[in-house]
Parts: sequence; structure tokens; C-alpha cells
Amino acid sequence: EDDAEEDDAEDDEAEEDDAEDDEAEDDDAEDDDEEVGIDVGDRVGVELEDGDEAFGEILEFIEEDGDEFVVVLLDDGDEVEVEFDMIFPEE
Repeated sequence: EDDAEEDDAEDDEAEEDDAEDDEAEDDDAEDDDEEVGIDVGDRVGVELEDGDEAFGEILEFIEEDGDEFVVVLLDDGDEVEVEFDMIFPEE
């Protein structure tokens, strides 16, 4: 009887370890994205240097010396490169 209980306990521990491994893999997958929730092809608003706002589609993300930039093709056809914190989700 005791052996059966020990086997059950070991099985439970193995299942918990598997669950922890799955969670760790999920975390790694999120790290691969530049930013969770915003991706290439998404429509965003851009706060321009002159204080105006424009809208367009994300073309790419660029990381230079630890700074993150986003290239956005604006609705008027202009392509701009702005700091990541200058974009916002389109409402």
C-alpha cells in the first residue's frame, strides 16, 4: 500500500515539473516578440516631432544600441522612423 502511495506522489511531482516547464517555454516565446500586443502590419498612431499625430502601418522594428525604433508607413505615404514610445494603438 505504501509503495502505491509513493508512486502516486512521484507521478504528481512529475506532472508539476512538466507544468512548470510549459510555463517557462511560454515566457520564452513572449520574449521573442519585440513588444507583446504590437506587431508588424498593425495600425498605430504616431506622435510626430511637431506635436501632430498621424496614423499608419508598422513596417519593422529596429533596435540600435539598446534603443527601440519603429518604422511606420503613414497613411499619406511617408515612411517615418520613431522611438517606440512615440506610437500608440489606433482606437
